Amino acid sequence: MRKFLFFTAVFLPFVANPVQAQTAKSTKVVAGKTALSLEQKARAGNPKAQTDLGTAYYNGQGMAQDYKQAISWYQKAANQGYPLAQYYLGNACLQGIGLTQSDEQAVSWYQKAANQGLAEAQYSLAIAYYTGRGVTQNYGQASFWFQRSANQGFVPAQFYLGVMYRNGAGIPEDHDRALFWFHKAADKGYADAQYNLGLIYHEGKVVKKDEKQATFWYQQAANQGLVEAEFNLGIAYLKGQGVQKDKDKATFWLEKAADKGDSHAQDVLEMMNK
Repeated sequence: MRKFLFFTAVFLPFVANPVQAQTAKSTKVVAGKTALSLEQKARAGNPKAQTDLGTAYYNGQGMAQDYKQAISWYQKAANQGYPLAQYYLGNACLQGIGLTQSDEQAVSWYQKAANQGLAEAQYSLAIAYYTGRGVTQNYGQASFWFQRSANQGFVPAQFYLGVMYRNGAGIPEDHDRALFWFHKAADKGYADAQYNLGLIYHEGKVVKKDEKQATFWYQQAANQGLVEAEFNLGIAYLKGQGVQKDKDKATFWLEKAADKGDSHAQDVLEMMNK
């Protein structure tokens, strides 16, 4: 079986594209009156409208895509203390989109938004402290900001807070708390948390060993394409751990992992075919 997944990601997948993070929080911008009304509000100084207009320019919704215009509107809103715009500016600084790339500036904007309680910014700030990107590495600060974000229900932060508790990084090691936060994230469909829960139930140190539960969580993560879970699920079917032995299903999941370049799965398949 594979070992635990810890920091498998750096910043959230949507960090490279601020628009993806804003969809649920902003007005959908379309051509015509909506765009015109939005621009009028933005020019009047409304920070939410300025942020939405920046996103419209970034995404090319209702007007031609223009990163410089997007950043200009984000800056106007951010300078008024609007946290979502500050967060998007942090993302832009991190990626060098529409302005000069700067990890330090990214952290500065994340800090401003995090201080106002924006969960996404708190998470990105925590990652910065954990990795030491743009700021001096500090596990204590990382765990602090993961906690703040996780408490608001932000799923990636819940998973990584579980990791911090399991590792005793920046906070006392506490496997019960790790299990709690892994469950929180896993129940919301976070594949890495589902996989780690599978390992916990297979390992049987924090909870009573339960191969059925282990296989259940491997299955959830494997269904989302997590290669480590695909491998472990294949092994479970091969050995009959928590499920009936089934060579066909074992082969299916091991091939899934092998097709993604997993050398362990390739080796097991080779042995199976001898």
